[in-house]
Amino acid sequence: MVRQILSIHNQVHPWLFLSDEELLKSAGFWRKDPLHNCEGYVLAAVLLFGKEQTILTCLPHYRTDAIYRNIEFKRFLKPLASDPDIRYNDRELITENLILAYSSLMNFVQRNLPDKFSLDEKNINRIDLRNIIFREIVANLLIHREFSSSFEAKFLIFSDKIITENWNKPLQFGNITIENWTSHTKNPLIAKVFRELKWVEELGSGKKNILKFASLYFDNQTITIKDDDKFVFEIDFNEFTPQDTPQDKQDTPQVTPQDTPQDEQQNSTQLLNLIKVLNRDMSREELMKALSISDREYFREFFIKPALEKGWIEMTIPTKPNSKNQKYRKVILVEFIEVTPHDTPQDTPQDEQQVIPQDEQENSTQLLNLIKVLIRDMSREELMNALSISDREYFREFFIKPALEKRWIEMTIPTKPNSKNQKYRRVIMGEFSEVTPQVTPQDKQITPQDTPQDKQDTPQDEVQHYERLQRLVKALKVDMTREELMNALSITDREHFREYYLKPALKKRWITMTIPSKPTSKNQKYRRIKKL
Repeated sequence: MVRQILSIHNQVHPWLFLSDEELLKSAGFWRKDPLHNCEGYVLAAVLLFGKEQTILTCLPHYRTDAIYRNIEFKRFLKPLASDPDIRYNDRELITENLILAYSSLMNFVQRNLPDKFSLDEKNINRIDLRNIIFREIVANLLIHREFSSSFEAKFLIFSDKIITENWNKPLQFGNITIENWTSHTKNPLIAKVFRELKWVEELGSGKKNILKFASLYFDNQTITIKDDDKFVFEIDFNEFTPQDTPQDKQDTPQVTPQDTPQDEQQNSTQLLNLIKVLNRDMSREELMKALSISDREYFREFFIKPALEKGWIEMTIPTKPNSKNQKYRKVILVEFIEVTPHDTPQDTPQDEQQVIPQDEQENSTQLLNLIKVLIRDMSREELMNALSISDREYFREFFIKPALEKRWIEMTIPTKPNSKNQKYRRVIMGEFSEVTPQVTPQDKQITPQDTPQDKQDTPQDEVQHYERLQRLVKALKVDMTREELMNALSITDREHFREYYLKPALKKRWITMTIPSKPTSKNQKYRRIKKL
């Protein structure tokens, strides 16, 4: 599971290429004890990667208690006689390893606290306030803890207060403020793994993020820290309004126009993460584990359902959607464009081809191929190798330069464009819609006199033409050579296949070449772009 999470952020992370034993040793979890002349794994290895039974054998008292009570904290301490006898509204007793515990606690937060968003400092990207604040709080609760104590860690949510408690070896004593709270890593091996998983950043970043974003998420918040044998972190705030609660958000059909673009961006990120881990046929349970998600309904609504609707994934048993043997497979890398059969350049008259110049179509295909291989931060040399291009000047002029101008990619070191350490990363997915040719209604009003003679197909011809391309796209499930495609379609005439299948599909951008810079290469293959 750790490798799957790592691969989402860095597909060339060194840990991905090590065996379990090599990973544990290189990360410092295997130690020698010179006093007793023995060696073995340290306790941190068990807490991070161990199975539940192994952890309970080593630490029978280990657990984290997460409780949500929809009541004011003072009212909970001194209830009225008329108050209902409700011990809690939601509770999760966590005894699994720290990797799974982190995911379970974050899911607990998502279930019981509202989702609020804000724009970043540049007012461009939307940031998830709840996720930023509580990943710091949850990580602090799990990492900076004295595991030798039998005191169980607590994560308590009330309608006006949040409390975390864990046993501690204090370095500061008494009541302190978050401003003068000094961070100390009490379990460095555990903190190291959390940093590699991108769940925490550098030492002290948690305090900065809480100070920066808490006032945006909570109304009139006060943060209290008590650093003693028991470390207590408290946030007092005004109760959330009804429209902020998770339940109300789910029941409200209206979505404000301001929220729509951000929601689409978040959904795109979720689907990209799903596609990244889907490197083979996988069941729903395997995918949920890879993405550290425990809520089946949430996973179905926000991952599986939209990915199936967009045609990014497909079922292995489509005739039995609820089969216990059901798995999912990737259809295409990412849905960059969706081309309709009648909005393509060849349907316009010759004198109107300037609306969509052929050069622009070719450039768009080149940029799409660049984006497809750019699955992580990559140098120019890595990208050229991935696209099988050897001419640096050609690659710079027709790939890198236009992609930077269109803001499809960006430099990792924008202040030093010519740095030897320069790499490139994909910016956002939503801008690829501009690749689709825009044909105005006037462009479509073609008179018979203006239409070239060879374009005057009968409706029957158009249907046959469309059916041929559909057959081609259906057969093209993986990258395939021309010979493989001809065999799949039971076609023996190479010229017929080229004229009536390959050429129209390439022009309509339903398929693309794997080596676009060398169309006649003997290693040339074709891959599908259009979804079915």
